[in-house]
Amino acid sequence: MDVDFVSIIIPVFNQCDFTRQCIQSLFANVSYSHFEVIVVDNHSTDETPVFLNWAQSRYGIRVIRNDRNLGFAKACNQGGAVAQGSLLLFLKNDVLARPGWLEPMVDVLREDLRVGVVGPMLLYPDETIQHAGIVIADAPAPLYPAHVYRGRPKDFPPANMQRDFQAVTGACMLVRKGVFQQVEGFDETYVNGCEDVDLCFKARRMGWRVVYTPKSVLVHFESVSAGKFDHSGENLILLNRRWAGEITPDYHLRLPRVSIVVLNYNGTRDTIECLQSLYGYDETAGARPENGLYYKPFQTIVVDNGSDSKALEALKAWLVASGLPHQIASLGMNKRGSTPFRQEIVLLESSENLGFSGGCNAGTVHALSSGADYVWILNNDTVVDPLALWNSVAFFLHACRSGMRVGAVGSKLLDYHHPERVQFDGDRVCYEGIQGPRGSEAEKIGFKTYVSGASMLLARKALEECGAFDEAFFLYFEDNDLCLRLNNAGWRVAFHPRSIVYHKGGASIGDWIGSPLSIYYATRNFLLFQAKHRLVDAHAFQMLRTQIWGPMRKDKRSIRAFLKGVSDFVSGRFGKMALETILEDWMLEKASSRQGIPLSVLRRFEDVLTRNSNGQQALETLLDIALAAYRKSIETNGSSLSGIFSAPSGSRNLAALLSREAGTR
Repeated sequence: MDVDFVSIIIPVFNQCDFTRQCIQSLFANVSYSHFEVIVVDNHSTDETPVFLNWAQSRYGIRVIRNDRNLGFAKACNQGGAVAQGSLLLFLKNDVLARPGWLEPMVDVLREDLRVGVVGPMLLYPDETIQHAGIVIADAPAPLYPAHVYRGRPKDFPPANMQRDFQAVTGACMLVRKGVFQQVEGFDETYVNGCEDVDLCFKARRMGWRVVYTPKSVLVHFESVSAGKFDHSGENLILLNRRWAGEITPDYHLRLPRVSIVVLNYNGTRDTIECLQSLYGYDETAGARPENGLYYKPFQTIVVDNGSDSKALEALKAWLVASGLPHQIASLGMNKRGSTPFRQEIVLLESSENLGFSGGCNAGTVHALSSGADYVWILNNDTVVDPLALWNSVAFFLHACRSGMRVGAVGSKLLDYHHPERVQFDGDRVCYEGIQGPRGSEAEKIGFKTYVSGASMLLARKALEECGAFDEAFFLYFEDNDLCLRLNNAGWRVAFHPRSIVYHKGGASIGDWIGSPLSIYYATRNFLLFQAKHRLVDAHAFQMLRTQIWGPMRKDKRSIRAFLKGVSDFVSGRFGKMALETILEDWMLEKASSRQGIPLSVLRRFEDVLTRNSNGQQALETLLDIALAAYRKSIETNGSSLSGIFSAPSGSRNLAALLSREAGTR
């Protein structure tokens, strides 16, 4: 057998038209006579098997048929195991050969016995460059493979120089068979991605050169296979866990600065686990970037929302023991303004519970005054996927280049305890897991009316224009409110299904409408949200009945919390409300201190609904009275309830605090 005999191995799965034109182009454009073609069919269900039968008789190709789709790496290894050549050329079926494409690659191996892998120039159909070598950046992951010169014209001078790279693409890769056997082929742990880079890394580790030659040119349609990117995140994570620390990146990628705002309220254990996921921290190994967030220019601002001293001290003790760079400060105590942006953890202590909206606003002010370009609002009861932040930022950057005004990008929320369950899919929220069919549309980036505040990346410019959270809400619906304000101001709100966050849910005051405090804020703020963005009418109160009253427990404490929420909305009482006030003190109020629904009426409804929680007529009457009282308040106070809707308090607070921060510098 000739030493330079080439075995061309083509894994295929459906896409018969591409396979047909690929094989026909090979035999039409190869003057090199010492080659064979091996096609590994990963159980195609279209016309591919029929065409391959024809190609066997027409061209004499060899075919391996699998009874299921084994993926790219396994199929390539199967072909390599039966190949007769001393050189193995792995080729994707969406590649078209051009005259004289093979000889230059073989010549590179002939001329230098130290070369183990060779890659060609691949062009898009429009004659721009798709592949001219792979470089390794240090972001968003510690090791991030990228095609250099992608999109440049084919005559771009730097792309027309033969040179060594750390990797070349598996779309068309010539490998010495001995090298392929030495590195044990493609690693089948990868699923249709990064296995080519991994193979090149292994070859270089063993002393072999990886060379790109522009003298060999083919056309690549790129990524036509179904599900090509389904496992891209997992593949990148695997590549980094195996090679970070051993491979030196080729260049540094500058990215926007992101401040991650995490709110802590007596949730030390959850907050620590969240921080561990951000920094890849392990109690035995310390911080390992390849296991943490694949995004370098970020800081984390933990706002402690008046936790008890024991919980707060436990958090401080962990920060010290972890060795992670950090600083501790009290809200309002820094007279010189916030420090410049640093990649560290900032613990801001608040002496009181500011609520979700107030606490997040405090962190946002610190973030913007220190120079952050984006603010990531992230619940403390979450664990992040390493690529969650990168995917959101990448979409922002793409949107900016396209001239779109995007103000927020939300993540997909998966159940922390049952990751197969989706809690938020861009359209629906359900902590028990969203039911119903899941189509391909759910996996596409889309513009929405709102995204979940459990994981929401916000653009600095949008925050400066529209303000942060409205602190009248204190808890619940502030994220819906902010998203609508962004939309109304011309800022689009996007959902990114590949920005994945694992969410426990209900870590602070219990599950949605699962506690009296949750029922109170859900009831009051649902009506507040409706009032801010549309006229409160009978339909809004009917929605309140079906969405909150219907699924909530009907014990006395829950019913009282519901009544308190309705009555405080009508009376214009917003912001923080203590549990004891909700459950006890309100029944002791003097009638003269309350506007809206008379106390005697509320007490009567409490008695009736406690004895008969299914008393739909009583509930209907209550809601009719509440609506009438609301309309009377509107007539009495003009177009707003005690002025509460005149401007979002989050906007006022943000502007004032930022102005004050700037003035102290």
